[in-house]
Amino acid sequence: MIRRLVEADFFGRRETATASDVQFWLRELRTPELLIATAAAYPEICRGLVRVRPLLRTALRGDEPALASALHVEES
Repeated sequence: MIRRLVEADFFGRRETATASDVQFWLRELRTPELLIATAAAYPEICRGLVRVRPLLRTALRGDEPALASALHVEES
């Protein structure tokens, strides 16, 4: 349920995203493809959140299989 809510927010606001929106998405997105795309579009913000959410390093590398695994571990 949370995954869908965050995705809805992402798709509804991505064209007019603020830094606060991007930070929220990087902290809360659960979809590997969207996390990778957001990390690629906003690498500086993403690097600033790596301490809060370490799997963002994997998103920055664009490693989708490893990110999917890391998200699974995080959710567990």
